[in-house]
Amino acid sequence: MNTLRLGMVGLVALGLVACGSDDTQTKSNNSGAAQGTFNATTAKAAGTQISTAVSQILAGKGTEGAMALAGVGQAAMGLVTPGGGAATQGFQGIGEASQADTSGTCDCVPDGKSCTFKGCTSASGASSWTMDGTISWDGGKVVCDLTFTGKSTGYDLDFHEVCDLAVTATSLDGSFKTNGSATVAAQGQNVATTWDVSETFAGVKFPEGGGCPSAGTIEATATFSAGGQSFSGSGSVTFDGTCQ
Repeated sequence: MNTLRLGMVGLVALGLVACGSDDTQTKSNNSGAAQGTFNATTAKAAGTQISTAVSQILAGKGTEGAMALAGVGQAAMGLVTPGGGAATQGFQGIGEASQADTSGTCDCVPDGKSCTFKGCTSASGASSWTMDGTISWDGGKVVCDLTFTGKSTGYDLDFHEVCDLAVTATSLDGSFKTNGSATVAAQGQNVATTWDVSETFAGVKFPEGGGCPSAGTIEATATFSAGGQSFSGSGSVTFDGTCQ
């Protein structure tokens, strides 16, 4: 039985200790939102997650790969945090979702190059994910247009992502964009959050089967809003074989 571990890297938590990273280049903010801090650790995590997703997709595991892309969208929530460098909080994971628990329309063409999802739901314990949209892979390209809704103890998520990637078994280049909203129970309150992220991967090399990229870059621009305040910023990271 195949299982999908959907990691959660996520929301800004008030009062967390500031942190920084030497491989982060924070650029000026022209969005009108307050200047935020670009989080290099989260960017590296996105690189690892997307390499794993691409590896699953190219192996013909379209549903698993599409679900793994949910982790890239989740990580995007923490790319920009408030000015002053507050760290992002990692939730206890969304859990393990078994493909055997999947319901709805999760159609991947047998031995083909595409999948269509309509209410494709995978549940495990108190967590559940529903996926709608399409993903295709052919001629060295992975293209996706997916919407996810998720629920677990303490939070609800609703986000959209599109990708257009040139890929091989060990490399990827191209774009990944995601935006969405979440309601999180934190410190006795329900906090409404939103994010809008654009990422560009260039010359990314990773081990066959996925894992920490050893070369290439990710450049990202992100806006994050919570509790009526918005933070925006951009930056870049060079991959070096480490996941953090």
